[in-house]
Amino acid sequence: MSQGFAIGPVPEAFLIEVAKGNVPGHSVVHIRGFNSDIDLAATETLWEAGGIRVVPLVAGVATVVSTAAGDTVAGTGARTIKLHGLENTTFVDVTETLTLNGLVPVVGAVLFERINYGTVETAGATGSNEGMLTCTVGGLTQFGMSANENITQSAAYTIPAAKTGYLLSLTFGVSGAANATGHGRLMVRSFGGLWQLEDHFLSDVSGSGVERQYTLPLSFGEKTDIRIDASVDINNTLAVGSMVILLVDD
Repeated sequence: MSQGFAIGPVPEAFLIEVAKGNVPGHSVVHIRGFNSDIDLAATETLWEAGGIRVVPLVAGVATVVSTAAGDTVAGTGARTIKLHGLENTTFVDVTETLTLNGLVPVVGAVLFERINYGTVETAGATGSNEGMLTCTVGGLTQFGMSANENITQSAAYTIPAAKTGYLLSLTFGVSGAANATGHGRLMVRSFGGLWQLEDHFLSDVSGSGVERQYTLPLSFGEKTDIRIDASVDINNTLAVGSMVILLVDD
């Protein structure tokens, strides 16, 4: 589980240098999540596919399909998509670019242990994906990308091998009916372990949401799975969230 980052708050100037690529062995990832429709008595991950995100038990190749015929190699929508994830057995960063075929699923060749996010790399006249892009591994949905976004919004991430992740900040908010309230949960699973609640937070539509700035950033070891889930007290509530994680080479 997590541990406090011993040096305390990370100076902003240092993070800027990390973002510039000027600090060897350090990088920053910004994970964003969005779920447009969470209903009463349901708990869902902040992502665009709906329900709880479940990672594969074994590595597998990725399959990607669109709901729009224009998302294809010569179409007006998205033409190629890059998958960013972790490689089979090693859990090191790996990417794969697939050429889309509209309504017909395309299958990759890389064995992924995890897929952290996807980005549209090339597109036709509209400049973006025209339909929902869905990626599965072993029959399990790993992300959905809504039309016209060109990047996934999934508040889920796995720490790569030989790195430690320090959660610097987190946001959470809901929108919907005038008195809707959302209960967010930061869920964490160490490699080979069980999912556990790491932090939780409440937000309602009358406020500005929740922003956690961790004085002692939460520390997660290699291969740790992290995600933000939410439940609400009124149907058809929208929820959003984000995480900023500092990755440091072990």
